[in-house]
Amino acid sequence: MKTRFPRILGVFAAIFMVASFVIPVSIAQPAAVSADPGIMRWDTVLTPEILPLDTDIDNQQCFPYYVPIPAPTGNTGPAPFIAQGKGSEILSMAVGNDGATIAWVVRDYLFAVGHLTPSYENLLYLSNTGGIVASCGKELQLLVSPGFYLPLTINDPQADPKMNGLPSQCYQVAIAPDDPKFIAVTCDGTTLGMTTTLHPTGNGFGSGPKRIYVTSDAGSTWDLAYDGSTPTGWTAGSPTLGPTESIRNLDISIDYGGKRDIGFVTATGTGAGRWFVRASSGFNSWQDQTGTSSIAMPAGTSPSTGLYDYYAIKFSPTYNGDSSVALVAADGSGTYYNVAQRDLNQNYTVGWAFGNSILVSNISDALPSPNISQLNNVVLQLPSDFSGQSSSLRRAYISLDAYNGGITKASQDGIYRIDDTTVYVLMDTTQNPAKSIRTYTVVSSMR
Repeated sequence: MKTRFPRILGVFAAIFMVASFVIPVSIAQPAAVSADPGIMRWDTVLTPEILPLDTDIDNQQCFPYYVPIPAPTGNTGPAPFIAQGKGSEILSMAVGNDGATIAWVVRDYLFAVGHLTPSYENLLYLSNTGGIVASCGKELQLLVSPGFYLPLTINDPQADPKMNGLPSQCYQVAIAPDDPKFIAVTCDGTTLGMTTTLHPTGNGFGSGPKRIYVTSDAGSTWDLAYDGSTPTGWTAGSPTLGPTESIRNLDISIDYGGKRDIGFVTATGTGAGRWFVRASSGFNSWQDQTGTSSIAMPAGTSPSTGLYDYYAIKFSPTYNGDSSVALVAADGSGTYYNVAQRDLNQNYTVGWAFGNSILVSNISDALPSPNISQLNNVVLQLPSDFSGQSSSLRRAYISLDAYNGGITKASQDGIYRIDDTTVYVLMDTTQNPAKSIRTYTVVSSMR
């Protein structure tokens, strides 16, 4: 008598035979998993105009910095600049959420016809092609904005004496995280001691960033949003900055209820820095967040004094929900990080995430965190899922650039990640300082 097997066993046998042809033999010994080498790797790129007569975004055809004016005797036209091939430095960079808009402040070496010698200038560049090409017209609109000192030829006898001299410099730039057309840039303020009779707006060439210009149409028009200058005989319409106080960083929040906040931080070199916030609508003045109506940023643990100069500000990507602002500041003992919690209706700071500000430092490094006299520059970035109200989502990336007069550094610098109160070192850049970092918004939990 033959043994009869259930029909279901025949079905299983057929499935097994098919699978044997599909599944690879190496299933028991899988290959090691490896990441795409093109993601999250460090690299070096050439800055604009590092090569003579180059044709990148920073060339004389793209940015005719000197506007057409009646030329001095012996010249036959406007004073264009000539590419010198001395290289340049990107001082500040911002990227829009459309994947195409990029803004830079670039320190470049220019030679203008009519000038005796070439010089370095800080220029604003805007691109809506992902950096392939920078347009010309948008930048020129800033140059002719109210209060911006027109860059005319030095001692031009045919120029208006109120508009005669060196141009204002640009320093930092920011783009709204949800609107690439909303851009802010800082520029020189008016020169101390300049009178309204001589120059009602002033140029303050090299006086440091004391003014903020804002555009909501990608640079077609610019408005003077803040002027912290204090010239003799002229009253500023905003809280003024002290003679040694300058803007060190600015940022723009996401839209909330049809408006967005703009903030900036200042440094004095003595620990008397401040930070200000103003809404794009609803508030008619800038509010000092270190004033008596707000709670000041707490000191770190001893020996921190809490007498800070502020170097970086970043609105939370979820600002409409958590009302939080991250800041980096330095006092005489080191560099510190904390997250402010704000009352958006009253424009005040009502609390802080940490009772003691977090020291930005590699504890295993023999060198200390840079103090107020050593810190040169800070870049602060937040991932897209950051929330100042949640300890598990308070992650920040900070780049520190320390300065020590060109000699061996006496403090550490590098790129750090802070998860709530825990500090990790991503890269030690003590020997090769990092000037800027960016986090790609799709990566919410970079490790």
